[in-house]
Amino acid sequence: MAANIILILLLIVGCNKKFSESKVVTSSYNHQEVLQSNCFSCHKDYSNYSNQDWINVGLVIPGIPEKSPLMRSLKGFHHGGKRNMPPTPNRSLTPQEIEVLYTWISGLEAKTNRKQIKITDFSLENFKSTKPLSKNAVKQRCFEQITQLPLQASTQLKSCDDLFLGLTTKKNKYAHEVIRSIHQLHTGWFNSYNFHTNNENWGTYEILDVNTPALYLTDTFIYNKSIDNLFKRQYSPKAIRSDKQQEYLIFKPSDNYKVDIKRRMLSVGNDKTAPQKWLPKPSLIQTGILTNIGNWLPTQAKIDNYYKNDLEREPIKVNADFHRGLGGGVLGDKTYLTLNFGHSSGTIMDGEAKVMRSWSKAVFKEFLCRDLPVVNGQDSVSFIEEESSLSFRRNQSCLRCHASIDTLAGTTRNFTLGLNNLIAESVDPESNKAIHLQVTVPINTNEVLDKTILTKYSQNKSTGQFYYRDNKGKLHNKEVQNLDQLSDYLLELDDFYECVTKRYVKHFTGHDINIDTLYFESENSTEAYLKRFIIAESKKLKKNKSLVSLANNILNSVIYQDINFEVTR
Repeated sequence: MAANIILILLLIVGCNKKFSESKVVTSSYNHQEVLQSNCFSCHKDYSNYSNQDWINVGLVIPGIPEKSPLMRSLKGFHHGGKRNMPPTPNRSLTPQEIEVLYTWISGLEAKTNRKQIKITDFSLENFKSTKPLSKNAVKQRCFEQITQLPLQASTQLKSCDDLFLGLTTKKNKYAHEVIRSIHQLHTGWFNSYNFHTNNENWGTYEILDVNTPALYLTDTFIYNKSIDNLFKRQYSPKAIRSDKQQEYLIFKPSDNYKVDIKRRMLSVGNDKTAPQKWLPKPSLIQTGILTNIGNWLPTQAKIDNYYKNDLEREPIKVNADFHRGLGGGVLGDKTYLTLNFGHSSGTIMDGEAKVMRSWSKAVFKEFLCRDLPVVNGQDSVSFIEEESSLSFRRNQSCLRCHASIDTLAGTTRNFTLGLNNLIAESVDPESNKAIHLQVTVPINTNEVLDKTILTKYSQNKSTGQFYYRDNKGKLHNKEVQNLDQLSDYLLELDDFYECVTKRYVKHFTGHDINIDTLYFESENSTEAYLKRFIIAESKKLKKNKSLVSLANNILNSVIYQDINFEVTR
């Protein structure tokens, strides 16, 4: 019994925080009393809820307190989420109260017969709109939502589907507005909008476009390409933007860097008196309003010298093409890797403290719509290393996350961030001499000639493990030897297509379905409909590979054509 209490406390406070001040909670203090004293004075509607009621409304996920919205909304619960309840300033649940709720939800997995609440009927025929819109009202809704323009009496629109036609030709009068709107949808998928603090070298923003991950999706949509394009293309998509608001820099430069763009981009090097010529010069990304998407072609714009860190200034010869990916399409895109590197430039992966966990976490979050942990507690038992010097390797609660993100990061063990110029020590805008260019970009350490800086782990083959329990509860333990194999496996998973469909449904209807409970029945008619709709449409998407078809099916659905985006049965 004492061992169980200690384990629960460790789960609550995290991997490295001690909980010696905690008091033992008596068995007479139950979850209902905790909720009664902290929550029900404001949330009276929940006061008579049974365990099954909490599950049905999606606030509790049986056996997974870390992902249960109820827990994630509490101040004092250190597993992510809003942490904003109770709203009273300086008021949080005590560790003992948190423990009671945690224990309650953890025990629900064994007490709940999941088979009884799984969706067995995927038919949508029994659902109907609560307050149907007229055809003209539907056209007005979709036009204004997608173009972000008011519908005029003179606007000729036969159906909502027409808005997605001819986006890359001059035949669609509203093409630019539609492209911008769809791109906004895609940019919302990715949490990282800036490069890692230690990698914000002042030329990086001009060569690597932080919007690149979203451009993969937008390019797939506007050209109606197969969704496989997301993981298959070798070179980054190129944003073509309006020059009406053109600026030379994406970020605001200091006065020292406001120099003529042609002069500034001519060369690189540490020695300002004898700059190293770099021809041809690297292409800059465009700024302004997105109007189209092209392709970066094979280029000679490469990083010639790589430096380990700010102290070791001896250059190591490499050839790193800025826009050629390192495998797996967007997963190995230079920008995506830089945004999710999570370490300082020059960090070499060692398989212990230094692995690309930020990248692994992003893959689960952004392409499968799953927050950590993505396996059950029992799945992490085999990963415990009692003799490890790393505390998280000895702790089962920590390994619920590390078992998935550390093993998946093995596929990126050969990558690091290189600097083509260590420090731009000074810039003289009045001089005719070439200006320094400092850029950070991922390189493949297998191409580094000096192997003495590499670890055994970083030199080994980039083998990783896709350790993941899917939306249906099936455990996947798949070895992947590179990013191409990982992308192939993602394209086989129903979860990827369910994630894409969920995001499109949220964008067009405002309903955000919890992907963790996708295959569990809901009493709420609208939520029950949307779960069935997401499952059905994701199966179509897996077959036809078309994001445009998915969008059209949502616009023509019963729920989209309801005034409040609701259905009944």
